[in-house]
Amino acid sequence: MEDICYLIRNMFCGKVSEFLAEETPVITELMSSQLGEVFERLSSREKAIALELSQVDRPLSRSQLNEKLSLSSTEIIKGLQSLQRRCLLKTIENGTMAFALCPVFKQYIRKGSLTARSEI
Repeated sequence: MEDICYLIRNMFCGKVSEFLAEETPVITELMSSQLGEVFERLSSREKAIALELSQVDRPLSRSQLNEKLSLSSTEIIKGLQSLQRRCLLKTIENGTMAFALCPVFKQYIRKGSLTARSEI
């Protein structure tokens, strides 16, 4: 948190609105390091789901994830539950349940996706 306060104060003249207006989430070195630690702790199924969700610009349903990943339905459900418990996933309900990564985690994975893909 201190890292973000420093960033807003020194790069955005203390204007939170300017920080929030950035097109993509701003990830500091400290945040990147911490997100890297979080990513390292994920299971291979969680990493596969996170990588798939990071590559799309819209939420995906369980059936869409089933089509794209070589995981069983049970593995996908367990992976989604675990990502939710870790507060890395948000759910969108519009007739059916769909899933998306939290924006900062999604941006972290997109930024380092080549490295992340090789770790699965």
